[in-house]
Amino acid sequence: MAARQHLTNAVLLAALSATAAYLVFTREAPTTKETEAREHSALRVFRRDAVTELSFERDGTAFRLTRAASNPDAGPDARGWTLSWNGKAERADSFAVDRALANLDYAAYERTIKAEEVNRAQFGLEPPRFRVTLTMGALRTTFALGGAAPRPEGAVYADDNGTVRVVKRSALEALDVAPEAFLSRNLVPYLSTELSRLTLHHESGEVTLEKLAGLSWKVTSGELAGVRADRFVFDRILTAFADLKADHFLTEEEARKAQHQGQTVVVTMIPADGRPRGLFSVGGPCPGHPDEVVVIRTEPTIMAACSGRGAVDALQRTAEQLADVRVFSLRDDEIEEITMEQGDKKLDLARKDRAWKQRAPVEAEVAADQARALVKALGATRGDRLRREAPEGFAPAARVTVRGPRENEDTRPPETVELSRPGADGSVVVHRLQDGMFLTLTRDQARPFFPRSTALRSTKLIERSIDQARAIRIWQGGEVLQQLSRKSDGTWMLDLPRGYRVDVGVAADITENLLHLSAEQWVADEDDGSFGLAKPRFKAEVTIEEGDAGAKTYTLLLGEVGPTGVYGRLEGVDGVFVVPRTLEGTLTSLAVDLSAFLLPLESTEWLKFKRPEGTTTFEVKRGKLQPPAGVEFLPSRLAALEEGLKDLRAQRVVHLGAARKEEGLDTPVLELVARILQDGKAREVKLRFGASDVLQGASIFYGRSEDVDATYAVPAARVRALLNVL
Repeated sequence: MAARQHLTNAVLLAALSATAAYLVFTREAPTTKETEAREHSALRVFRRDAVTELSFERDGTAFRLTRAASNPDAGPDARGWTLSWNGKAERADSFAVDRALANLDYAAYERTIKAEEVNRAQFGLEPPRFRVTLTMGALRTTFALGGAAPRPEGAVYADDNGTVRVVKRSALEALDVAPEAFLSRNLVPYLSTELSRLTLHHESGEVTLEKLAGLSWKVTSGELAGVRADRFVFDRILTAFADLKADHFLTEEEARKAQHQGQTVVVTMIPADGRPRGLFSVGGPCPGHPDEVVVIRTEPTIMAACSGRGAVDALQRTAEQLADVRVFSLRDDEIEEITMEQGDKKLDLARKDRAWKQRAPVEAEVAADQARALVKALGATRGDRLRREAPEGFAPAARVTVRGPRENEDTRPPETVELSRPGADGSVVVHRLQDGMFLTLTRDQARPFFPRSTALRSTKLIERSIDQARAIRIWQGGEVLQQLSRKSDGTWMLDLPRGYRVDVGVAADITENLLHLSAEQWVADEDDGSFGLAKPRFKAEVTIEEGDAGAKTYTLLLGEVGPTGVYGRLEGVDGVFVVPRTLEGTLTSLAVDLSAFLLPLESTEWLKFKRPEGTTTFEVKRGKLQPPAGVEFLPSRLAALEEGLKDLRAQRVVHLGAARKEEGLDTPVLELVARILQDGKAREVKLRFGASDVLQGASIFYGRSEDVDATYAVPAARVRALLNVL
């Protein structure tokens, strides 16, 4: 009984072993469903994600593509393919391999040759011109290409593990290629994230860089050794590396001969994980392609090729060019948290969705536009006088820390700087703790780095309806420049200077700017005397009607011009702000009528154009210019003159009173004399255009009308439009 039991157990164990062996064997075999799905495919078995090797035999040459084992911590190239060929291994072009795999996956056969009709020698399959063996786990399959098939056109014979089919050659063009087609075109052997050190050697010298923290690098050569590398300059170097791709492969002999004809940059890369160093040189005109540059990689593998020459300039950086003079390396759009401390003053805020939250000195919600100027200043400010040693007497008086997203702190860690007290000229010394360097900020640059109550104040200064405006008065240099008043019907009057018609557009522009007044940023809690506001260059008063509350007057003072605009203050309001320089131009625009040069052609009888070379007279009928008597004048030229006259509006008043000699109005380039009928009376209008000039960045001609005692700036394009047609 016991013997029978042992025999039964042995039989069951053998059966289980056989079943397990069968399952192991058959799990790699193609399933019925898989075979049916690929019924019309050139390859009846193909598992693209499982392919780990492709072994090629092509025209007597053998080579192999091998996929590296998956490693989530490695770079994309490290998880890619390797090309083994001619006794050496090279990084393969993943895109070329993907195209080859796609060819195998999607190639369909035209027809299958019956076994009894197969003539392998006649079909070019003994031996085949091309054969590839795929390894997919434990499964191996072989696919071979032979000679041309008689039909359809462009078809060849193919052997899929003994089954002969007809396949179109075009379906396999990415697979049937020489081994060089699979070479990686990346000439740079390593990614920047894989490196611990990088050296650039060129005609201007040599600069070495090492990892500082996260994605930040530092310069370790030259007088500023240890200084943080400017990330934007360094990014251009990385972009140059990415652009160094082989367009044309060369022999090493061809490449070295070409490099002797030009200056080169030699790049040395030291990987952080102990792999062999990378060494390549860039320079010299590419043979047959002078718009490209030669690249020779000698370590860890040899490759020579031509690439775009744009990389050369980016790689010729010196230590001085790479030295970062920005206070913080984080960009303003990367800054998520800010902490400022100065004695018992503290400002702490953090980005919250699209706005900000102030955490100290009190908790408060902060609109994005209120924090924008502060964050931009912290992220963009560049200092001066970069040095390794602390200046004499340096003592920290304030401290600023900025953080990027906390989840990215491994790549962009927090940065802290210490600031000295302002010097006699208002300048401040900054100590960057990240690399230990010192740099200097001017008075204007330093202001945003100290905690203050106005740092996050709303930049909206006045926000009132235009209909509430009642009077505006503007002073320049202590003297009244102009004064306007608004009547009950909404029309504006120019009270000063007297005797001039008001220009409605200019008056509306001034009113709009004053009643919707916004600052670029707040720069100080109080006027320390450095803003030029004690004796302002400009002063503007705007009086508004507030219903039962009566009238209210806002007074705006404008002082000196700063690096980002004009310093200003509202009387009765603490704090100094900056407004755009364009506001100054608007307020100084005299609201004198600018339509003095517009001629009403509908009521004009005749028009004379006087130039130094002669006079041309036109009659005007029903608003249309008539050709001068005895002169051939094309209708298109007449139409162009009419359009030019309709657009002849002044840009602004330059000054009131008599013309000045430098304006060239005593010898005008063009005079217009028109006879106009108005209210049954005829009168002559005389316009003059003198010298050309540039005013507030715009090209103009000086112009005068005999009806107005003022000199105007007329856009040069409008005057030239008339001169070019005459």
